[in-house]
Amino acid sequence: FPVTIMDLSVLSYFLHFIIIPIAAIMLRFRRRKGWYLSVFFFSNSMATAITMFFRTLYQTSTGFSSLDYLFPSQSPVYYVPSFFIFSTLTIILCQRNIRRIFYIDRKSMNITVLTSIGLVLIGIISFIL
Repeated sequence: FPVTIMDLSVLSYFLHFIIIPIAAIMLRFRRRKGWYLSVFFFSNSMATAITMFFRTLYQTSTGFSSLDYLFPSQSPVYYVPSFFIFSTLTIILCQRNIRRIFYIDRKSMNITVLTSIGLVLIGIISFIL
């Protein structure tokens, strides 16, 4: 059997199945790493949802009706609930009372959120170029 090299899209797909249970368990035991993983995941998903919203909003037809039929695009409205869910979860975890439980200061919170959003922006820029 030939060995194939996975690209980053496959890794990002399976990473959700690894990060969510680990973050949930660590949050349950009030570990700082659980807060970092959760906020990183939620803010990354929020940024991905808003970029997918705008990508599908301005998506045009390929010109081949058979391709458009085989690979239909989602409606932009599809990404709005996920954006609101992930942004609400990010806001809840970034509140002062929650951060105080996990001993997270404001600087660490900003670095975590901006890093996760920055990774999405790097992905968009690399896709465009």
